[in-house]
This record gives sequence, C-alpha cells and structure tokens, in this order.
Amino acid sequence: MKRSVRDISASAADRFSYIIVYAPDFPSEDQTNADQQCGRLLDDLRELESRAAETPKKQWLLLTLTEVEQARLAFREGDVSAASSLLQSAEGHFKAYLSGKRAKASFIAGPDGTIEQT
Repeated sequence: MKRSVRDISASAADRFSYIIVYAPDFPSEDQTNADQQCGRLLDDLRELESRAAETPKKQWLLLTLTEVEQARLAFREGDVSAASSLLQSAEGHFKAYLSGKRAKASFIAGPDGTIEQT
C-alpha cells in the first residue's frame, strides 16, 4: 500500500527528532547509526519531493534535502557539530515546507560575488 503524503511527512518529522536527539550515539538496542537514519530520512524526503507540485513551497523541501545530504556527509567525516547544525537547519526548512510558508530572498548577489542583505 502506498503511504500518504501525510504519513510520509509525519515519518520524516519523527525521524528528524530522533536523529537530532540521539545522533551520533543512538541507543544500542536500536542497532542503527547516523548514516542509516539519514538515509531513511532522505528516502522519505525524496518521496515527498517526487509528489510535490512545482510551487514556491517546494523550495523549502529542496533546501531540506540538500542540508540532510550535507549532514549525512558530515557524520561520515566525523564532524558531529556541523552535522547537528545542518540537521537543525534542515528541520526548520522542513517545518516551513509543512506550513506552506513561501520562501523569500533575504539577499541579492551581484555579478562580482558581493552579497547585499535585503
């Protein structure tokens, strides 16, 4: 049976909480690690992305995916601090996706690479 978007979203939200609380030291009885949990989270997020309409709301989901992928790499490299920070940021973007909040630019980058805050 195909899971509903609501079920996948709930699973992803729960997995964010689980990873943020326990990573990288998951309870031994769970027999898991950060790489496996990030992989499962990415599976859920990719499923949501494949079903999401091309709307401004989808940009939050794409940001979430990117940050979870970066967090997974940081865990693999042993940089728990960076991974944790990326996961917390990703969780915030995921919550924005769930709320339907529209993304807006907070800066403008010039052709020379300079950035101005808006």
